[in-house]
Amino acid sequence: MARNLYLICAFLLFSISVKAQIFTESNLPIVVINTNGKAIVDEPKIEVDFKIIYNGVGKINRLTDTNYDYVGKAAIELRGSSSQSISEKKPYSIELHDAAGNDREASILGMAKTEDWALIAPYSDKTHIRDALTYRLAGDMMAWSPDTRFCELFVNNDYRGIYVITERIKRSKDLLNIAKLDTFPNATGDALTGGYILKVDKQTGNTQGIEAGWSSNFKMYSYNRTFFQYHYPEPASMKTPQKDYIKNAVKNFETALVGADFTDSVKGYRAYFDVQSLIDFCIINELTKNLDGYRISTYFYKDRNSINPKFKMGPVWDFNLALGNGNFCNAVSPYGWQYLNTNECSINNPFWWQRFFEDPYFKKAFRDRWLALRKTTLSMPYINKVIDSMTTVLNAPQGRNFRRWDYLTKYVWPVPQIAGTYAGEIDFLKNWTATRMLWIDDEVKSFHLSNLPKDVKELDVFPNPTTTQVHFAFYLNTVQRVSINLYNATGQVMTQYDKTQARGDNRIEINTPSVSGVYFYQFFLDGKLWRVGKVFVK
Repeated sequence: MARNLYLICAFLLFSISVKAQIFTESNLPIVVINTNGKAIVDEPKIEVDFKIIYNGVGKINRLTDTNYDYVGKAAIELRGSSSQSISEKKPYSIELHDAAGNDREASILGMAKTEDWALIAPYSDKTHIRDALTYRLAGDMMAWSPDTRFCELFVNNDYRGIYVITERIKRSKDLLNIAKLDTFPNATGDALTGGYILKVDKQTGNTQGIEAGWSSNFKMYSYNRTFFQYHYPEPASMKTPQKDYIKNAVKNFETALVGADFTDSVKGYRAYFDVQSLIDFCIINELTKNLDGYRISTYFYKDRNSINPKFKMGPVWDFNLALGNGNFCNAVSPYGWQYLNTNECSINNPFWWQRFFEDPYFKKAFRDRWLALRKTTLSMPYINKVIDSMTTVLNAPQGRNFRRWDYLTKYVWPVPQIAGTYAGEIDFLKNWTATRMLWIDDEVKSFHLSNLPKDVKELDVFPNPTTTQVHFAFYLNTVQRVSINLYNATGQVMTQYDKTQARGDNRIEINTPSVSGVYFYQFFLDGKLWRVGKVFVK
């Protein structure tokens, strides 16, 4: 009996020792959370001690180190919907606090200064990089995409594995930079027109019921009526004039989209929505064949009319079940358009996307943008370089993660493939992505210029953000003189272009300033100001 008890104790001590030895040091930042005995739940948030151990780029981090990128109080709760129930490895929402319990804005690991953060727990995504990879590609294409950092997490001295610290979709000069909405009841004029952030998403966490948004007036094809939710400002802080304004603005756009003149540049949807933002959003969701694309985790926004009167699509969000990582909605197949899926993943799509692709102008613009991106951001060498840079830093941490959570060789909902090794998971991701892009390459060949409306003069500015050059692509129905001024925030003209352009498709390449920052352009046709906008130089 005594011998058996001894063996049991020895085994338990060995098990504890093995678990304790699972982590000694990391090349990643270490996030340490102490709940002081309280359980983390899905509302309400609880206050915790929160710190990030980080010694700098390329340096090793240890739990005993005292070089903190952040140290202080924070409020934490569970986040997500289905991701909460998949495993014990839970995702969290973090709200930074000061000593008095008030919101505290701070930059984490060089990202934007804000109080709200997401700790994403890659579980169904065994590569750990699908969100980070997609946000990186979207950030190369669009005005803003959430930034991310990999880390390893401890909660109450319990090692939790690899997490991804992620900026959240918020209005801020450092995040989604649109105007702050004046929510006073008597706000009128330009102050009433923006900014707003809206979303199409699950109702998880919605405590406002129907007051959280409204249903579309329109239903086309076999799609349900879309329920639009207020994201910024929160519905509780919005007054009736603001709600009425943005609902009517969306209604006007959708009315134009369903109308007989929907392809017209003045009477149709292009008068209300920025086309390049639609195309970039569509490209990201089609490239990744995002299982949740369009129907949930879909955002769009509107700035003040004095800044930009048109809606813009984005930012993008939530790609853990993308890039071949799902066993329903035909998501594992690299073939087929996601917006056209005839299954449970399409009935809740806004009807917009099918309608857009009925417009020859949209199809041409999609094709041109896709082909341009395939030479840069969406070239397979570039994507593989990003993947390799991420997986290199995860090489040692992924081993610890899968020892802590023993699921690398097991089925995890809703992922059909089991590669069996981390390298195998990465190979699947690379091969699937390459196949997917070749399929889209072949499809866009059929997006011909036939039936292109004769009055098309939409402007496509890319890449944006850029590094050395920005391209202005447009169509002219007659020979016209084109003038472009690129100037800095103080109004100093940095670059000028003035030349007569031929009828048809045109593309102008302009060198950007060597200093990174935000620049502005004015685009003139025959001496008349036609478009204004921003160029982001990295």
